[in-house]
Amino acid sequence: MFVSFAEESLVVREPEKWELHFRLNTCTICGHYLHDNKCPTVGCNCAEGVGRVYITNKSEGEFNVLFVTKLDDKALLPTCSHPGEDLGFDVFALEDVEVGPHAVTKVRTGISAQYAPWGDQSDWCGKERYGLIVKDRSSVAASGLFTVAGVIDASYTGEIIIMFRNVSQVILDVKAGQKIAQLVPTLVRTACRIKNVDVLPYGTRGYAGFGSTGK
Repeated sequence: MFVSFAEESLVVREPEKWELHFRLNTCTICGHYLHDNKCPTVGCNCAEGVGRVYITNKSEGEFNVLFVTKLDDKALLPTCSHPGEDLGFDVFALEDVEVGPHAVTKVRTGISAQYAPWGDQSDWCGKERYGLIVKDRSSVAASGLFTVAGVIDASYTGEIIIMFRNVSQVILDVKAGQKIAQLVPTLVRTACRIKNVDVLPYGTRGYAGFGSTGK
């Protein structure tokens, strides 16, 4: 099914509750829902269904939503420069922080977040759950700061803290409002049985480990 992909939009549902929407099946210009891939708005330039088109298996009218709660007034919402193309959401530092040489330091974001592909927090039962993986931003890593311990479980609702290791020989500054890391939604696959077996059944590598495929 072909659907239109609209611009990122913010919707306030209740105080301090924000939703970062990536609307599917909506007009990229006026935001109305498409009918037969055509905008019903009179005079809209996309009346012939012109716009950025993507293939999706989502049902009509559903959303992909990153639910975000601002835990501090100074916190900034995550952003995505190229929705539908970028793998992660950029997150921002809440405060100025110094990271010493070879030190590991926590940096606050002032937000909590959960990703829901169905776009509804009311009923999580029986639906696919997504956690978030914290990954480096290339510009930050190039300075010598690398993220560590970046697993955010699907049920975690506390503040997202970015832990940095400084691999350089100098003090590195993180500034408030700076993009510092990415949150990558990851499907949870741990709802399974753990089984003890004598031999793992698949694979041609076998016991061959470090360096076994050459240099």
